[in-house]
Amino acid sequence: MTDRGEAEEALRRVGLGERLGHLPSQLSGGEQQRVCIARALINQPPLILADEPTGNLDAVNEAIVMSLLADLHQRGHTLILVTHDPSIAARANREVRLEHGRLAQGEQPGDLELQGVLVELWQLLEEDRAGVSIARRGVAQLLAESLLAFADGKIGFTDRGRAQAVSAVRRARLAEVLLARTLSRGLLAECGREAPVAAGFEDQVCAFLDHPAVCPHGRPIPPGADCPGPALLEPAAESSE
Repeated sequence: MTDRGEAEEALRRVGLGERLGHLPSQLSGGEQQRVCIARALINQPPLILADEPTGNLDAVNEAIVMSLLADLHQRGHTLILVTHDPSIAARANREVRLEHGRLAQGEQPGDLELQGVLVELWQLLEEDRAGVSIARRGVAQLLAESLLAFADGKIGFTDRGRAQAVSAVRRARLAEVLLARTLSRGLLAECGREAPVAAGFEDQVCAFLDHPAVCPHGRPIPPGADCPGPALLEPAAESSE
């Protein structure tokens, strides 16, 4: 059995602390979906089953719900999601695909890990102007895929790698701003560690957030084509020293 205090805490955890006195009919679809998640979390289950958790949600609420689920996974919950959306499936550690009721494919997408590596390298190479070793996680693979290259004795992004890194940084930092403004929880100590906004939805989320220039950590967010300023960040200027 749960009490009112536990229920209120569960709702605050999903960013609904200001909506405790509202009726279901007064909540948006995304808010109702977050109530369902709070209800599922009330007894701290180790396993959460989610059937189409983003069904019938707009892009912004989808991003909020998926960021919340990613946060639950980081906190130790195991999640099994059913979805017809490939961009949602790509976030999983493991994907099991069914076609006409039969197992069609099982794989380890790894896309989320690649995005994280690109964000880390962008911060080091383009913002902090630090060097990286070929032994660093993911560097050898990105060199083999021509996303990184050696130039003047240093590792740097190729044009294709730079474009992918800018996209990854934008999606990750928009997710940080979105979570900071909608969910009542502390900010992660390291920038770029949030599950990114799903590819294809970053422009809608950016517009919803009124085109933020920096993430909550103070690092710049690369603007999109519809944002004020250039479409892509220019490379950092070389030091004169």
